[in-house]
Amino acid sequence: MNNASDYNFTITVYVQEPSSSGGGDSFGFDNGVGHVFIGLSKVSKSNPNDKITQVLGFYPTGLPKGGLWYDGAVHDNGNTNYTIKKTFTVSASDFGAALHMIEGLDDIRYSVYDFNCTNYIFSICDAAGAYLPKTRTLIEARYGSYTPGRLGQDLRDRNSNDPDIIVGNNKAPRSMGSCD
Repeated sequence: MNNASDYNFTITVYVQEPSSSGGGDSFGFDNGVGHVFIGLSKVSKSNPNDKITQVLGFYPTGLPKGGLWYDGAVHDNGNTNYTIKKTFTVSASDFGAALHMIEGLDDIRYSVYDFNCTNYIFSICDAAGAYLPKTRTLIEARYGSYTPGRLGQDLRDRNSNDPDIIVGNNKAPRSMGSCD
């Protein structure tokens, strides 16, 4: 990672809420169930053009494997639409912990209820000490789950007190370079 003290490190959580106006819904006509994804950036302190950014998200693949579990896969989410984002400035050590968690989640399975894109991002952020609000939402009136809509609303509720939360329909940056 070169000399870590020569760089600034950020983790940005992007939320594509089901409804572009928020509301905490589990489903909306704008963006279906929504999506949560993450951006990891390493920027040179002496040359801001010396920047590496990876933007990624967690998805189900294939057919269900025993109940509601799917094989999971990480995809590039650079240039993906979002409705709200939260940026954390982290240390090189915390950034490394996030990368280590991503590697550790390599074989994880996807479940709408137990481990979806929102849980995936929570795991990475928790490893880096970048804590997000966690409120469960009832899905189908019986399953409590973390959802993009609820996380988006929790961030909206904190927006006026946190300058690192930005609301607005926008696109995440394109991925470029390798974070290691």
